[in-house]
Amino acid sequence: MRQPFLFRQNNIKRDNNDEITEIGAYVFANYTELTSINFSNNVITIENYAFLNCSGLVEVAIPNSVKTIGEGAFSGCRGLKSITLPFVGGSANATVASPTTLFGYIFGKTSYSNSRSTTQYYDASNSVVYYVPYYLTNVEITGGQLLYGAFRGCDKITTITLTTNLTKIPNDAFRGCSSITNITIPNNVSSIGEYAFASCSKLSKVTIPEKVTSIGSAAFSNVASYIDVYFLGTVGKWCMISFAGGSANPLYTSGSELYINNSCLTNLYVSSATKISDYAFYNYKCLDSISMGSSVTSIGRYAFGHVFNAGGTYGPDKVTIGSNVTYIGDDAFYYNGNIKTLVIPDKVTTIGNSAFWGCGITSLTIGSSVSKIGTYAFYSNLELSNVTFRDTSTWYVTQSSSYSDGTQISVSSSSNNVKYFSTSPNYAGYYWYKK
Repeated sequence: MRQPFLFRQNNIKRDNNDEITEIGAYVFANYTELTSINFSNNVITIENYAFLNCSGLVEVAIPNSVKTIGEGAFSGCRGLKSITLPFVGGSANATVASPTTLFGYIFGKTSYSNSRSTTQYYDASNSVVYYVPYYLTNVEITGGQLLYGAFRGCDKITTITLTTNLTKIPNDAFRGCSSITNITIPNNVSSIGEYAFASCSKLSKVTIPEKVTSIGSAAFSNVASYIDVYFLGTVGKWCMISFAGGSANPLYTSGSELYINNSCLTNLYVSSATKISDYAFYNYKCLDSISMGSSVTSIGRYAFGHVFNAGGTYGPDKVTIGSNVTYIGDDAFYYNGNIKTLVIPDKVTTIGNSAFWGCGITSLTIGSSVSKIGTYAFYSNLELSNVTFRDTSTWYVTQSSSYSDGTQISVSSSSNNVKYFSTSPNYAGYYWYKK
């Protein structure tokens, strides 16, 4: 005859109303017939190994009243498939990343059947190995903030739902979560850290709220080749996001599509942003046209680098640079191979290195205020046949990046200018400046 389970009553604390407030260490250890838990909202603490080896548990939901969960509280719960937590790690109030702020902390460091060894980093060089239930695939977080590496290496989780209280996605938060296919970033998040979703190799849909203003380097490196990006703000707000490199932007993957107001962006008109940030549309494969209003004053590095049209061939066939733009950064339109006719507006003063490399330009007009042109700015436009400078005053070419000690040249002849940018004498690899 099966003996009744005798739990450790001395390890349970109650308040003055006889409500349980603390579930102590090992209280339900080895209670294999336990299949569900109904926590009251009075529970504040769950101690170490409280539910050790409760292998019958399939789903657990811990209320927001809980502020502390001990190490290994659910160690050996090998049947778990779904868990709802009020925070990640051991404390709702943690502010500094440590082994106790990682998802695996509540599952402990001891191996058990149907567990998965999971190496989690709590900073760039320090890690700990936890054993997470192998079949645990669904996680919901209802409160707290995430810290460095919170879910890093949890490669069996397929679904993670995040609290609306979250204000940032920290570095490495979901790095290596290679089974996640879809993530919705909560509306109050304003920043996404370095490597936040790196190596989420199946991630094919991400929803980004309008409050996001910065995304760290390699945040979306090595995600799925085709990813749908749903941005909940305007085109202008997307253009203002600070991307710390190409793979900080999920659009860099070969088949990404950007949805604004649930509509795929194919014809870009920027009407409200003051700048188009570095890498804003880097490697985007769906732009048929690019134009911008008078609010835009600068175009950042690789802002439109390697952009293709919606057919996936060449680049957009219409590019109109805003009339108030003063600065065009390095590689801004690199390899947009279908521009044909390009007019640099009169307020532009600086054109960066390789800004229009390989853009298929046939006719080029350079505005009157341009005073600096970087190396290879118009290189590899193989069908270039007309180059007109609106200001033909004294121009110099130099190999000095300080734009000094140059050789004077005349830019009054279109045919000579074409030679300068493409054939002999070839000054394409020089810095150009005007006095």
